[in-house]
Parts: sequence; C-alpha cells; structure tokens
Amino acid sequence: MISTFETLPNEILLNIFCYLSWDKILISLWSLNRRINSIIYSIFSIDKNGLIFNQPDLSYKKFSSILQPLILNSSYLSSSIKYIHFDGTYSNSYNVINQCLYYNNDKQILCFPNLKSLKITRCLLSRSLIQTLSLLIQYQLEQFTLTFDEDIVKLFVNSNEICRNVPHTRKSIIMFKKLICQLFSDKCQLISLQLDIADDNNPLNIHQCFTLCSHPSSSSISNKIQYCCLTLRYLYVRLQYTSFLEHLIEHIPNIERLSVIFKNRMNLESRSRSDIETLIKSNGNWFEKVPKLNYFTLKVFVRNDFEFAYLKWILNNLNHIEKFKLHLQIHKMYSNKMVKEYVVDANFIHHFDPNIFTWPYITSISIDLHPFLYLFLEQFDKLFPNVSYIKVYAEYYRNIGQFELPESLTIPFEKGQCKVTDIQFRNVTRLDLGFCLPGMINSCDTSIELNKARAKVFAHLISMSVQLKYLLVENIEWLFHVIQYASNELKRNALNTIQCAEFGIPSCHYGSNDSIYIGKNLVPFLSTYMPQLQTLYLWRPDDFPWTSIRPDITPGYFHHIDVSRWIESLETSESIAKHVNVFKKDLRRLTRKLKQFVFLDIHGRIDPEKIEPYRSMVKKCFRRSKVDVKLTRFRLWI
Repeated sequence: MISTFETLPNEILLNIFCYLSWDKILISLWSLNRRINSIIYSIFSIDKNGLIFNQPDLSYKKFSSILQPLILNSSYLSSSIKYIHFDGTYSNSYNVINQCLYYNNDKQILCFPNLKSLKITRCLLSRSLIQTLSLLIQYQLEQFTLTFDEDIVKLFVNSNEICRNVPHTRKSIIMFKKLICQLFSDKCQLISLQLDIADDNNPLNIHQCFTLCSHPSSSSISNKIQYCCLTLRYLYVRLQYTSFLEHLIEHIPNIERLSVIFKNRMNLESRSRSDIETLIKSNGNWFEKVPKLNYFTLKVFVRNDFEFAYLKWILNNLNHIEKFKLHLQIHKMYSNKMVKEYVVDANFIHHFDPNIFTWPYITSISIDLHPFLYLFLEQFDKLFPNVSYIKVYAEYYRNIGQFELPESLTIPFEKGQCKVTDIQFRNVTRLDLGFCLPGMINSCDTSIELNKARAKVFAHLISMSVQLKYLLVENIEWLFHVIQYASNELKRNALNTIQCAEFGIPSCHYGSNDSIYIGKNLVPFLSTYMPQLQTLYLWRPDDFPWTSIRPDITPGYFHHIDVSRWIESLETSESIAKHVNVFKKDLRRLTRKLKQFVFLDIHGRIDPEKIEPYRSMVKKCFRRSKVDVKLTRFRLWI
C-alpha cells in the first residue's frame, strides 16, 4: 500500500529534504525504495550538497558504525558525492578526515571517486592530513577551501608539545609550507581555490613558503611551468603580508578572477623603506604575469602614506583588467609627501571615504566592556544585521581601580534598564566572554563588587542572544557568578539552546581550598542550565580531571610548602590510580547527565605516566567510542 508521503511529487520531496541534514536523510530515508534513493542521489549530485561535518550532534559512534558503512556499501551513493566539508568548530570532524576519504586509511583507494570539491575550516592540520591534501589537490580535486584561522594558530603555537618536540613541530611547519607552495605549482590541478592564511604569525610564517621553491624568474621556461599552477582560474585569498601577494602573482599565469583581502592592514614586514620605495617606483609587469586576469577585488585598511603609496603601486598594475572592486578604509595620514609623489595611472579611485567597508556584510565583531557599551548595543541589530559571532574582551579595564570598574559597567545598564530587555541579537549564535588558553586559567580572585558587576553585564549579553548555540567563557566562575549574583538579569532558559560550550577551569592542584573544588560544580551546572549540550571544550592549567582529590591545606605561611609536597606525591602509582578513578567518575557523570553529548575536548598537561592508564580506562568504560590521549590534550568521541 502506498503511503501519503510517497504520493507527493519529487519537487515537494526535494523541498522537504532540504530541511534535513545529510546524516538524517541517509539514516532515515536511504534504501526506503528506489524512488527515494534516486531523489537522495540527485541531492548529493548538486554542488555544495554533499557531506558536511559541522553538526555538533554528529557523534563519532554514529558516523563510524552507521553512516560510513551505509555510504561505503553503496557504490551508487558514494559515487554521487562531489562535495565534502569538514568544519573543526566542534572538533568531531577533522580526526575522521582520512577515515572518511579512504578505505581503511589506504590512500590508494578513494571512497568517493567523483569528489571534486573539498572544504576544510578550523581544522588542526596533522602531518597525515597534510599528506592527504597533497594527494587530493594533485590528482582529484577541482575546488578547495582551506581556512587556517586565529584560534587554530593559537592552539598550534601555544601547544606545550611544541616546546617538548621542536624537530617534530618544525617538520610539520615545513610540510604545511610545502603544501601551500604545491597549491601554486604544476602538482596542483585545482580550478578554484579559497585560502585563508591571514593569521600568519611566528613560528608559522606561511608567507615565507615560496622561499622553499625556486623563483621562476631565475629559471628556464620548463621550470617556470613547474612552479606555476596552469589550471587555476579563480582565487580568493585572505592574507596579512604583501610579499605573499607579490610572489603569488608569479605562480598563477592563467588566473581570471582574483580576490584579495588583507587582514587589518597591509603588512610590509621587515623590508626596508628604500626597498619598498624602489618597488613602488617600478613596473610590476602584472600584464605579462597574469594576462588573463579580468576581475580583481581588493579589501584593505591603509594606516599611513607609505601603505597608501604601495596600494597605488598595486592599482597601477591593473590597467589591463575589465572589472575592479575596491573596499578601502583609510586611517588618518600624517603627511602628503608619499601621496603626491606617486600618481595613479588607472581611473579606479575617484573619492576616498574614511570608511568604505559596508557593515552589513560583517559576520563577526569584537567589543570591550566599555562604560558606554549599552549605547552601542541598542543599535547593534541595525548596524550589524548579519553578525553571528561576538567576542567580548572581558578584562579590558584591568588597570582601572576595582571601585571604579563596577560602577562604570553597571551605570549604563541601570540608566537604560527599561530598554535593556528589549535588545535582541537576532542572528548571533556564538558569544565569547574572554578567551581561553591553557596558561591563562586562574582562579577568580577579584572583589565581590567586581564579580557582581561583571555577572550582570554577562547576564544581559547572554539574554540578548535569542538563538545562542555556542558559548565560550574564559573562567567558569564567571558563569557561576551570573547565576549567583545576576539571576534576575538572566532571562529564563537563556542558556537552554546552547549546544557547544568552551570553559576555562582553574587548577585542581594549586590555589586555595575553595578554588580547587570549582570543577565539581561543572556537571550539575551543565545538566541544569545546558541540557541540550553536545560538545564541550575545557581548558586546564594541569591535569584532565576537573574534580580535585587534593585535601584541604591550612592557609598561611606554610601553605605553598604544603602544596609543593602534595604535588610531589602525584607521581606515585597510588596517586595515578586515584586520578584515573576520579577522571572515570567525571566522564561518567558528564555522559549520563547530558543525553545528547557526543564530544569532549580537554586542553591541559599531564605526566607521561598517565597517558596509558587514562586511555585504558576510557576504552573499558566507553567501548564503542574513540579516544585520543596526549600530554597536552584529551579527546573523546562518544
């Protein structure tokens, strides 16, 4: 008997399926009948409708035990997939990249023979992943997106493993630089590339990658071809250093459309002023280097006359193109010498507005805890209608006296109290209150007045976000203070929608008797206020368990000595066994109280002797899960 559902035309079914994620479509509908399979096949055959690993509720167990076998057992289905996106925002995706792409991690057999487009955002690149990408861009892909953003750079740079294993880290950096070089060489068959390396800082120095390969200008014609990507037609690149753009032009002779965005400003790096002056007086010969370029987009912030002169040099190299878009923001310039000396030949710039950037297109923004914050927030939705991500620099006023700061924070909200509840961030899904790094997580020892003031501001900010999905709080105590001191300001169920959370938790070893036990409140808090939580990041200054086993130590002159003696006892087998037991209890409470929980990621630091006991404990307690235990990181996929 045919159901009512099956009587619907294909067009209606396609519209219905658009409201379902790819994993739900496959689990619920695949193999229902040939017609439904055909519709699913057509969905995955469309560009950008492939496998997208960005759902916080997509657990490792679900993928490995249900989805992957389902896909691999159907050549009809696997051959239809042309697009895959791995998003490391929730970190339950990038460790399965190789597993997803290749049969049994055999890099000779690709699971998706028609895969043409791959997008990787916010993923920490391991050496194995770099090797995988190198093969794909050479033999398989036509479109590739790689975003190496600020958070991933910080994680890479601040990892304690860098200090412990310098040669390993140096080799990984070299491999990554070679991958960037390969993107613009004959070992790349891409047609379209989006590359975001704007957060390029030490020790990465990605902009120096072209020094690893020979410069084509000093080589034969055959070598010039070797060091160029002849297939690349469309390039979007977000960067920081001007030298990278100059080298880039040498390697993309057939580019037709080029979009360049400089982060904050054009960084002229350590080149001398005389070298830059010589450069901007010369002809860059872009007409000969990129003769097919017909569309060029440039976004840049110019802070001084010298940078403005460099911008003119870029524009003077673009006389041969047909379409040009410039998004320019100009800071105050202190002299007109450089501006007058170099004349723009092209008729691209007629007027210079102090701010040509269009605010409606901004998707993320950073704000300070400023005394006039309320005045800004009441216009927020109007000024930034598309912002989905807000970062709050929570400790901006560190130097203001503790008696002044609470008043400066609360007065604006008190004056506008009747309107505060009317402010709504309609599109904001992520809110960062501070930022997390392992070495910065300390107990909150500020005054009660300051804690209360901060709590009220945070309560207002959280309540203003009507569809909050991701919440980062630099110190978990700040969130506890919101409940303790500002429950009246916090809207009912304001935290209920959160699916991903990121918290810093103070040490369970060092500190006062009160501070070391802060972590024990974590699971009760989450189960009460964030019952929908699926992904959790924790930042620790030391061990992975968040419940302390340290006994109370009498405050006073000998407190530090007594703590040091207790720390020494942690290396014993008895102490390791206690920590394994308390960690097991922490994990069990977390997974039992949060029914939708799928992924845990802890940054901290442990002794090498604890790696295997922790790993063995997890494998026994969570048999169908995946675990990764290292000196500075613990990850568990449920």
